[in-house]
This record gives sequence, C-alpha cells and structure tokens, in this order.
Amino acid sequence: MGEKAPQGTPRFQSRGRLAKRTGYAALLLIFVFAYLARYVPPHDVWWLQLFGPLTPYLSVVVMGASIGVFRRGRRKQRIVLGLILMLILWRFGPDALPLLTPAAEAHRDGLIPLDTLVVMSYNAKWKHPARQAALTDFLRREHPRVVAVQEGTLHFVGGTNYSGELIPFLKEGHYRLPSLETDSRNIVRHPLLSRTTGGSFSEIDLFPADSSRTSWIGRATLSVTGQAIVIYNVHLRSYLEHRPPSSAGFHALLQVYRTLREDVLTREQEARAIRGLLDAETRPFVLVGDFNATPHNWVYQHLSRQLQDAIRRGSRALFGTYPARWPLVRPDNIFASPQWEVLSARVGPALTSDHRTVLATLVLLGGA
Repeated sequence: MGEKAPQGTPRFQSRGRLAKRTGYAALLLIFVFAYLARYVPPHDVWWLQLFGPLTPYLSVVVMGASIGVFRRGRRKQRIVLGLILMLILWRFGPDALPLLTPAAEAHRDGLIPLDTLVVMSYNAKWKHPARQAALTDFLRREHPRVVAVQEGTLHFVGGTNYSGELIPFLKEGHYRLPSLETDSRNIVRHPLLSRTTGGSFSEIDLFPADSSRTSWIGRATLSVTGQAIVIYNVHLRSYLEHRPPSSAGFHALLQVYRTLREDVLTREQEARAIRGLLDAETRPFVLVGDFNATPHNWVYQHLSRQLQDAIRRGSRALFGTYPARWPLVRPDNIFASPQWEVLSARVGPALTSDHRTVLATLVLLGGA
C-alpha cells in the first residue's frame, strides 16, 4: 500500500489546487445557469428557471471567491473574471445606484390627491386570525385605494353578500368588489377590492381552448379623476403546486422532476397569454400579483417589457417579499404601464401571510 503524502508535499498541494479549481469552475457554471434564466425561454431549457432566484447570492459568492483568483491568476483568467464581474454590474447596477440618492416620502400625511392611485398587492395565504387587527390598522394607515388579493378566493351569493372570511376587512365596508360583468359566477379567484365607487370586474381564462387547465387573471376597470384605468391581478403557477403522490426512492424523484417541469412550462404559457392581453390594452393599466418568478427569471423579463417595476423605480433598497420572516426573493410585483409615474413604492410587513405586502403610489401623467 502506498503511503499518504504529507500535506506539504508537491503532490498534496497539486491535489488541493485541483480541488479548488474544480470547485471554482463549478461555482462559475452554476452562476452562468442562474444568470441565463432571465433570458432563455423555459421551453428551451426549463431547468434554468430553478437557478434564477439564486442569482443575487451566487453573485456575492462569485465576487468573494474571485478576489484571490484575480490576484494570482494569469491574464486570460483575469479577462474571464473581468467579464463575469461586468455581467454582475450590468444586472445589479441599476438597483444599486438609487441607494446613493435619498428616497422621497410621498403622501405620508395621509392626504392622497384624487389623481393618485395607491395599489397594494397582498398574497393572503396562511391567514392568522390573531393578526387581523394589525391588517386592519395597516389598511387604515396606508389608505390603499386598490387591494389586489391572491390566494383569497371570494364566495358570494349575488350582490355584495360575501362569505369572505379570508378577507375580513370587507366586513368594515371600506372595500368592495367592483360590479361583476357577469352574474353567472359565484367564485372570484383573484379579487380586486377598491375604495373607488363604480367600475366593473371580470376574470379572464388564460387557456380558453384547453379544458384540462384552469388559469385565470382578474381584470378591474376603475376611474381615476374621470380617466378609465385597468388593473390586472394574477397568481401564476407555483412550484410543486400540484404535489405528486407520496412515494419513495427514484420514483419519487422522477415525480418531482416531472411536476417541476410542468410548473415551469405552465408558468411560461401563462406569462405569454398575459403578455398578449397587455399588448392589446388601450387604457393605462397596472399589473399586480404573485408571479412566482423573481427579477432573475424569464417570466419577469417577459412580462416587464416596456413596463415599470414599481419597486425598482420607487424605492431605495433591495427588497424581498418571501418568505415573510426572512424575505430572500421577490415573487410579488407591481408593474405600471408608461402612462403612470411611480411616486414611491415599498415592501410592507407580513401581517397575516407568509408573503410581505407590496405597495406603490402612482399618478397618471398628463394627457394619459
């Protein structure tokens, strides 16, 4: 049997260098996967989307690991690292620059001009009855004119006789669902609740030609100082939303693989259908919801095209919204069409959910 080489021998040092280089190469490869998730359509390489949310954290690790390599590396290695650092700067530079300027506090005195629209996105999953008072106080303090609720299905019987235990602040009468465009429905999956009188609400089937799939988007038409506006509310397909039956071993892994693939591809098709609705919209609009995609995923890139990300435009910090206690990613977004100016935006508290709330203050530009 051969003797183990001492740690100081050239052979041991060579093995250590090989392990470091292999690990660093693997890190760079995963970073590239994550970076490409924003640009490669899922139907081409669906599994890239699983890496997308890791992009910010991989970027930090890559920058830290690159310091030593950059110092000791050869010219070609430095060029490659320089290109990678430029990619990181290209992606995160627009988010970092606003940190250098002070944030403007808009309408913190509670007096909101009539031409201003305060929109709140609220994923109501995992309700906590003991915290409902905190939710009510938050709504009174922030005065959102529109609250878009995901995972808060409303059941009602005609008129406004809601059985809305999931949305208790309806009981106070401050918020209402705009009039339904059809009386044949008694379930609203993506309610848009408003303080504004009038208006109408409908839900659009994103896959009308496919009876095997159900995916809806809420659409409300409201009025701001006489100008008709549209607000869309959506909750895109979640990861492992339809969990496979419990099993063990390789068969279980195969089921998870197939389910994840279906989730990613369904979300792509939902995003394409929504993009078609937005491209055909003639009125100023706001798109609100839980997209189950971060700014580093293809769905975000596709839907945000020619739109304003309210959080990026109106805040001065990098925020996450999920999970509520340690918000590491931001699947919740508010997008505004070009007819709006984003005055401010922020991520609020968790309140009764495992998602944090998102609020944006918008104003219609002249001549919209």
